[in-house]
Amino acid sequence: MRIALVVPLYLPELQGGATLVVRRLAREFQRLGHAPFVFSGRATAAEPLGEVARGWVDGIPTWRVNLGHAFTSWTPANDLNEPGREGFARFLRATGPQIIHVHGLQGLGVGVIEAAGEAGVPVVSTMHDWWWLCPCLFLYSPGGSACSAANVGPGCPGRPAIDDDRRRRVLAAALPSLERIFVPAPHVAESLVRGGLLPAERIEIQPNGVERAKVGLPPVTSHGGPLRLAFLGGAGNELKGFGILLDALERLPRELPIVLDAWATDPSALDGRALLKERVRTHPPFAIEQLDEVLGGADVVVLPSRISESFSLVVREALLRRRAVITTDCGGPLEVIEDGRNGLVVARDSPEELARALERLARDPALVRRLAAAPLPEIATPQQQAEDALVVYRDQLECQARPGATLGLTRRLLFLSGIDGASLRYRVWTLARALEAAGMESEVLAHSDVRAPAAAEHCDLLILHRAPFSRIVRRAVEIARRRGVPVVFSADDLVFRHEDLLDAPALDHLSPQVVLGYRTSVEAYARSLAASDAFLGSTEGVAVAAESLGIPALVVRNGIDPALIAVSREARARRSLRALGGPRRMGFFSGTDTHDADLESIAPALANALARLPDARLVLAGPLRCPEVLERFRARIECRPLVPWSELPASLADLDVALAPLDLGRRFNLAKSGIKLLEAALVDVPTVASPSPPFQQASAEGALGWLADGASAWEEAVVRLLSDDDLARHLGRSARHWVERRYGATCVADEAVKAIEAILSRGPRAGAELPEPVEEEAPAGSCVALEPAGARYDAWQLEADAVERLEPGRPIEQRLVCRDDGVWRVDLRVCTFWRPQRQSVLFSVMDENEKCLGRRAIAASGFVDRAFVSIGLDHPREHSAGQVLRLRIEAQGHGGGEVEPLGLWTAADESTGLRVGGEALPRRSLSLRSFTSAPG
Repeated sequence: MRIALVVPLYLPELQGGATLVVRRLAREFQRLGHAPFVFSGRATAAEPLGEVARGWVDGIPTWRVNLGHAFTSWTPANDLNEPGREGFARFLRATGPQIIHVHGLQGLGVGVIEAAGEAGVPVVSTMHDWWWLCPCLFLYSPGGSACSAANVGPGCPGRPAIDDDRRRRVLAAALPSLERIFVPAPHVAESLVRGGLLPAERIEIQPNGVERAKVGLPPVTSHGGPLRLAFLGGAGNELKGFGILLDALERLPRELPIVLDAWATDPSALDGRALLKERVRTHPPFAIEQLDEVLGGADVVVLPSRISESFSLVVREALLRRRAVITTDCGGPLEVIEDGRNGLVVARDSPEELARALERLARDPALVRRLAAAPLPEIATPQQQAEDALVVYRDQLECQARPGATLGLTRRLLFLSGIDGASLRYRVWTLARALEAAGMESEVLAHSDVRAPAAAEHCDLLILHRAPFSRIVRRAVEIARRRGVPVVFSADDLVFRHEDLLDAPALDHLSPQVVLGYRTSVEAYARSLAASDAFLGSTEGVAVAAESLGIPALVVRNGIDPALIAVSREARARRSLRALGGPRRMGFFSGTDTHDADLESIAPALANALARLPDARLVLAGPLRCPEVLERFRARIECRPLVPWSELPASLADLDVALAPLDLGRRFNLAKSGIKLLEAALVDVPTVASPSPPFQQASAEGALGWLADGASAWEEAVVRLLSDDDLARHLGRSARHWVERRYGATCVADEAVKAIEAILSRGPRAGAELPEPVEEEAPAGSCVALEPAGARYDAWQLEADAVERLEPGRPIEQRLVCRDDGVWRVDLRVCTFWRPQRQSVLFSVMDENEKCLGRRAIAASGFVDRAFVSIGLDHPREHSAGQVLRLRIEAQGHGGGEVEPLGLWTAADESTGLRVGGEALPRRSLSLRSFTSAPG
């Protein structure tokens, strides 16, 4: 296994803390046959910032990046260091590790985690200190005051000017990208939880391994001389309390037999302390291989630390070598030292109390021997720590590689969908494609497709996704019941319960006729739910609503499929770098005409933000009405049309901040999924969202997207992100790494397989009488064309606001310019005026030379209003980019009698290619879509 170990500093002369732990782990990994690499930092003015030096320490390949002043704990570079990120990215490309174990990021910055996410390498972390909460690492401020580990709050008492809110947001955004989080001792876990950093369930205890003595050491106080003290010092002697120890020694009677060997200390510390010249001997740092020799020459190891110690290797090394210990009440030592049993505990920063403890031991050799001989606590070895770590690594790699659990045999799922577009994509196609790796086959049809009953004869599970209880659906359900196949109703909105009807935003500005149609739809969905054995929802809120109707409910979150990830990756690559000081863009993208009230709820906050940021711009996309309070900023508001899924990432990538407001006064909105945050994250754009439960979950409880509740919170969040490029960029990248891992095909498959297993094991419910089917426009079966999986849109006009009548002898033609190669299908949106049809319609696709490329005659009895019908080309157009296609639609009558009205939906468009009965209709277009690439 190739293992990358990350530690802030990695030098042979550093003998304590995380550095020593990493050195020992690396040595053990090598001994066990694995390939460890170490990445760390350095600070030098002699080389360019970000320069990486390669070398060896203890026979381990080591990379060290020049971080400059980033090791200064209260600088922003300590938290988000671009040279560290770039250097680590180069390290990953060169070494190709399978797993990354971070043992500290101070100075390196959380960009290391971002680079790992870019490379797709899982990261686990051991937090050896409080850096994630405290910029000074050990809860000890630069002003010389200790912070309480029991109450770590925002702000630094030693540096009141530090932007702690920004720092916490930067670090919090990286936390969800850590697959596993370890701390060396329980008290560290407790303080991290109390400090609001992590929930307790995310933290695991993994003690550091401590070396045993290589040889037998002489027992303490057997030499007959003075009491021998050892202080092991280090880079931060004052923080470790060396000065306090010297103050305590000065308080002791001169005749008291006691000497101190102070290792890794500067002799100048004794300047002005003439009384200590004979009592204290200072020494340079020692090699770790000399530890037994150093401690063998001591009776008592003194750790008068002023900072909070997370673990303390020194104390445990002393115990294992049967040395008595004096320590302050500094955290980590108290996990293994019990005052009066195996050591003495004194207060921090109290030379008086330390002096009394030293005198007590100097006058009572028997006490020293008793403390040293006390039973040893359980202390792990480096080998045990390495073996435990390898178990974690293997588990994580298996988790990452597993494409989804399998049911052990091929299962055939039949999806009957009553809706097209985003809901179909996220709740059907993404699910179906994710389940392929779990050994399941899926067939997807429109709910009223005439082929549905035959398909129900061969499926193992029938899933009705927002499918009204039509005659075709009823027939499919009857077949499923006869065969003992469970039926599942699936929905991503509260569209099946009558009490939620008046709460739905879709009804706010609609005509009575459309409201009646919505009521009919709710009744149709309610009947399908009543005929089902289980419910599959995208959020807890939707699932709870289904369960209130007596239907067992399970949750499978909306996820993202590889096609959207690929398109988003292309959009990120094309994302232009704006000139410094250029306009910043925030945007709200609506996929339906149901979000006006949501935009209204934050409009005053947006107006205030635009007033405060004169260069900021607001982008409104899709069917949205601009609120009146924003009208005075019209010159800075950009309105864009609705775009299809394959174009959405490019549009989102043009933003600096995405907006996802919801009017949370509506029960309907509380159950909506957090998909807007996911879509924006895929192009590195951070989101400000309303704090609905699904948005809280999608944003990792606000770490990866700012949750704003109320006008002032919205205003401040938007202004802050638009004003801080680094913070916005970091949040966006961190969110993407989280989304790609937690909402990708593998995670969706895992959730879906578990849900399907539960449904299949439970089987059908007792067969109640089926409801009556609802009236529909195509009772004998429809010809609805659903959006294909994975096929990208080429040309489109997705709005539909007027109808052009189709009549015999009055053909409708549309000129269409292909944007890319590989066009293979064209869809047109039909209008039935909600009436059964008897006509026939001929659809033709031709090139500029009138050569027919595809033709289809369709009986209008299979039309469904506002749904698409498709015309497939005889052969995909390999070189279609820039070519002009001509669509021709002709009504062919029905053999006599009165003709029911029939038409095609149109919308305003700048193109001039629409002709009706030979006459041009300027600035209008048919509602259409064409596709490139083969269907997924």
